[in-house]
Amino acid sequence: MAYLAVTPYSRLSMWGCRIGLLALQLLILTWLLHRFASLYTPAAVNLFIGILIAASGALLLSVLGLYHVWNKGMSGAGAALTGLCISVLILALPATQIWKYFELPNINDVSTDTSAPPPFDKLALARDPGANTVLYPGTDFASIQLRDYPDIRPMTVRFSVQGTFEVVQKAVNDLGWSVVRRVPPDNAGNAGYLEAVDKTFLLGFVDDISIRVSGNRSRSRIDIRSASRFGTHDFGRNAIRIRQFLSAVNEILEKGEIRSQTRKRTSSRL
Repeated sequence: MAYLAVTPYSRLSMWGCRIGLLALQLLILTWLLHRFASLYTPAAVNLFIGILIAASGALLLSVLGLYHVWNKGMSGAGAALTGLCISVLILALPATQIWKYFELPNINDVSTDTSAPPPFDKLALARDPGANTVLYPGTDFASIQLRDYPDIRPMTVRFSVQGTFEVVQKAVNDLGWSVVRRVPPDNAGNAGYLEAVDKTFLLGFVDDISIRVSGNRSRSRIDIRSASRFGTHDFGRNAIRIRQFLSAVNEILEKGEIRSQTRKRTSSRL
């Protein structure tokens, strides 16, 4: 009588693959609901944390499954490799961002004017009870910003305040921010304000922006504030956004896309 030998299947490989696939599906669903629907950010963050924990478990199970396949002659190498690849894929993005948490300042509100930051008016109504306060955190944040982001300063241009406001609007549109409030400067000397919302490209976390344009017929000053609606650490995103905006404004001015009086750009800490 002949006997057919059956190679035992590694249950660790099987579960590593199953948990990895489940984590991937949940990640895609969470991302879609948060980026394009109305999934509340704190809930999405909690789901992302759970997904990372599941992916870590899938990685461990898959590695142990491969060990059993290699050393004990079990089958299930394909499932183990699948679980391994999926879990590494899920964990790769947060792994590349870890250094920012430790190297960049632990702040979530950045402004070119830390003594009188542009306020949030209409955007204050958009913040849920669980969101960060719209009030600027004060001297602690200001000192940290001055130390770590010394280049974040007001922009002063030799250009009429009305023309500068047009430049600011064009820069905001070019950057793809969603404008929620627009108050142009008037002839009485009152500053112009523009409030906008931006979402991070990948995960869709919401950040609020307030821009103030003050000045007269020959000289203007631009101040911008960018603040995270949720979270205590912005991973440098708000400073990057302000630099992108100031660079966009400078580019528009240099190209002369908004025509008015002769102007000359200068940057100074006022």
